Amino acid sequence: ETQPQGYADAAENPSNQIDITALPLTGSNGNDFGEKLGSIAGSVYEDFSNLAAGNNNGLRDSGENPIANVIVTLTGTDVLGNPVNLTTTTAADGSYRFNDLMPANAAGYKVVETQPAGYLDGKHTAGNGVVAGSNAVANEISGINISAGQQASGYLFGELANATISGTVYLDRNDDG
Repeated sequence: ETQPQGYADAAENPSNQIDITALPLTGSNGNDFGEKLGSIAGSVYEDFSNLAAGNNNGLRDSGENPIANVIVTLTGTDVLGNPVNLTTTTAADGSYRFNDLMPANAAGYKVVETQPAGYLDGKHTAGNGVVAGSNAVANEISGINISAGQQASGYLFGELANATISGTVYLDRNDDG
């Protein structure tokens, strides 16, 4: 089979190197060619900063709030040498997804989050994709290498709510605090 443009090679049966002249003229079935594109997905969420409870752990635990409307960008170069530069915004549940991806070149893809207003940068976690030399710092996860058709997920951006200080100013006439 000649590889179709815009698709990544996936599993074939028996292979994509079939010599068509060697096939019997009567009923040769099961010579299928699989072509698949992959995806990278994750979420942006408030990783509670209650350190006594062990959070700011880089994992999206039950009850941690999603952060919607955060800009997330995927960049890199695919295996065919084409530049990739895609942008999306997180949904109400904090999720984002980049679909129809070819495998990346050796450097891998990079996912970058625009720091959401009102939050401090927390821990970021690489997902279940093949990550070579992954680096999850400064609002980015890099070195993401997905295979043909792989649905990579769990690329998390944890954020910490800004702390607030409040109180009351009053005249303490009897000086009792």
